Amino acid sequence: MIAAHKVSRRRLLRNISLTVGSTAVAGAPSQAWASGGKAQFALRTAQDVRAVSFMSIGSLQEQEMYQQAIEAAQQETLNDLNIQINWQAAPSNEWERIMTLFAADQASDIQRIDDDRVYLLASENKIHQLDPWILDPEIGMDPTLYYPRTFTSLAIEGYQFGVIPASSANVVYYNRDHFDEAGLTAPTSWNDAWDLDVFIENVRTLAEVSGAYGVAFPSNVITPIMYGAGGSALTEDQTACAFDGTEVEQALDQFVRLVVDEEFANRPEEVPLEMFNSGLASMMWSAMNAGSEISQDINWGIMPWCKTPLHAMTENYDRAFVIPKSAQDPEAAFIALKALTGKAPSDIFAQSRWGVPNLIESAEGEAFNDPSLPPENKNVWAETFGAIGDQPVDVNVPRGPIGEAWKSAITEADLYGALFSGQITTREFLDTACDRVDEQIQNLNWSSTEGLNLLMESGALTDPDAKVLA
Repeated sequence: MIAAHKVSRRRLLRNISLTVGSTAVAGAPSQAWASGGKAQFALRTAQDVRAVSFMSIGSLQEQEMYQQAIEAAQQETLNDLNIQINWQAAPSNEWERIMTLFAADQASDIQRIDDDRVYLLASENKIHQLDPWILDPEIGMDPTLYYPRTFTSLAIEGYQFGVIPASSANVVYYNRDHFDEAGLTAPTSWNDAWDLDVFIENVRTLAEVSGAYGVAFPSNVITPIMYGAGGSALTEDQTACAFDGTEVEQALDQFVRLVVDEEFANRPEEVPLEMFNSGLASMMWSAMNAGSEISQDINWGIMPWCKTPLHAMTENYDRAFVIPKSAQDPEAAFIALKALTGKAPSDIFAQSRWGVPNLIESAEGEAFNDPSLPPENKNVWAETFGAIGDQPVDVNVPRGPIGEAWKSAITEADLYGALFSGQITTREFLDTACDRVDEQIQNLNWSSTEGLNLLMESGALTDPDAKVLA
């Protein structure tokens, strides 16, 4: 029975003890949405402006970017539609605090959220299914204008519960001066990524020549290492963990040896960006927005991650926005969210290096490819949206409670720290992590069909027959 698997409100709060103010009165959705019929949109008079609130965590620079993007969307389309986006300051810079707003039905009408939490919010019936609006002939989105991953990367059991204006590509940042000193030339395309053996040897060369770490990386680098070795997080039916194969062990162990035995890569407690900015790392694997945080003293470029050893892969971060069930005018919120994927706002996201726009016109346009803005080979970012032959560059990581358990198992401090400090072997790390995932699968009696059951039983699917990915 689904009751045994339903995610509790306590889990939604993620054991947070923060106190939220009185619960807001949730407005009812439009009549067209409530009845399941086609959404009808009519221009409103100036007296009937439809107000939509917007919130996202982020740095001061990002908050300024959001306000610029909102103004661009207003000028491009929303003013003519009598819809007004009102930016709201986030109560903190932590996702957990935003989750308390969802739990109390106080999230903004357009709310940015960590892409890994969209599944949880959908299964708890906290956010709207977007397929009916996206498919609506009057107010919907034309899929041909966007990269296909716009509708596949964040799909929850094949349904749309979020919109992705841009995605942050994880690539390798490298110190040009260190490369010149070592006599190395960085690859400029994912098609030409270094083989694993070449990468490892070049890490050693960089470390010996520069006196710095050859490479620095965070814990989630295990994902592209594992998938690049032909591994997978879960079996196809999601009834067992599947990333404990010999090929994965052999690939991952080479990076462990760089840290534990040779000290040519960063220890778990050392922050890659800090090491790179101080000149103490010649390379780092990091997200696209790291470019704006690199010290002006560093002469840097970008290159692909290596083949490990079958494929050169990475993990993109989707900049996800959702519409809470508490939204006062959810139809207006969708129209406003669609407007934020338009050309003018997407250009602002591109210029800010917040992510590669999912709108093709913007990603291939001047704003993203401005030659006056570093780096030179911006295609290394953009190519993460594509494939090498039939192999996608971006890892399609599992979502949902088991995907969450899997990510926690490979990235949490205890196991990862023990692995990269030499306390446990690579085989022990993989076996223990898989045991944790398998235990969660057994606890939830999980399989690939349970996710759809969660959505159906919770009432999250307002219109199960409406599906962008038909």
